[in-house]
Amino acid sequence: MTALQGRWDLIVLKSVLGGVYRVHNSTLADVHAAIKDTVQQHLNPGGMLVTLDNGCTLFEPLLRHAGARRNGWRFFRRNDLPPALEHFSFGVVSVASAATRLGAAGHLVDSGLYRLDRVLSPLVHQHAVHLHVYQRSS
Repeated sequence: MTALQGRWDLIVLKSVLGGVYRVHNSTLADVHAAIKDTVQQHLNPGGMLVTLDNGCTLFEPLLRHAGARRNGWRFFRRNDLPPALEHFSFGVVSVASAATRLGAAGHLVDSGLYRLDRVLSPLVHQHAVHLHVYQRSS
């Protein structure tokens, strides 16, 4: 993201903001500035920036206590990012990929957690994933 050049109609950032703007060497103001700069400097008029980043769920204190999150990756709350044209959030208990670590058995775990997330997501305000859409004015 920091080396982006040119102008584009669509830029998609998947899990980029949390990794580039880690908590130990940046602030939310840095994230906001990067989004603003990307929209203004790298999108064509009418172009869109789509960000998909990890959210800060109810389980964050437990995950930190268990040793996860040591690398300083930034996990976002719903209102941490600037107002967007569109915003969608999802997930409560799906905070990691079991399939990545456990193969086929993990896939079954992930499928079950997804079903639970479909029930729980509308009921809570802290989600595991946030998608934002920003658009450059025409």
